[in-house]
Amino acid sequence: MVSPGDTTSPPAEPLLTMHGISKQFGGTQALADAGIEVAAGEIDVDVDHGLRRDEIGKMANAIHVFRKNIIDKDRIEQTLAEAIEAITEGFSLYDAEDKLVVCNSHYREMFAYGPDTVIPGMSFERIVGSAVGRVVVGDVR
Repeated sequence: MVSPGDTTSPPAEPLLTMHGISKQFGGTQALADAGIEVAAGEIDVDVDHGLRRDEIGKMANAIHVFRKNIIDKDRIEQTLAEAIEAITEGFSLYDAEDKLVVCNSHYREMFAYGPDTVIPGMSFERIVGSAVGRVVVGDVR
């Protein structure tokens, strides 16, 4: 224990140990920042340390896999959107709560008149009710 008047220096060993840890795990902040960017959807992220065979290299490789999965997911979603749009009839997909998840332009043209634009999240009841209301009012005129 060090007394208040003691002017002796603390042992140097803990500083050497901390320096060794810092050197061994250098760049972890950059790696953590890259992981956060990839998790936020950024795919143009450069991740160093991929050639290391320690935990840092494993984390860098995991971030690379995560980045690749985001790119693959985006590509699959784009392919699905193009396939849905290629359907020549109106196509829509609703979730378990009858909310619109996705539709093609033909479906939007069938049900979107005026300010009630068909958008994901709208209920089936609102979309069809709006269309029925327009047909009934249009027939009366």
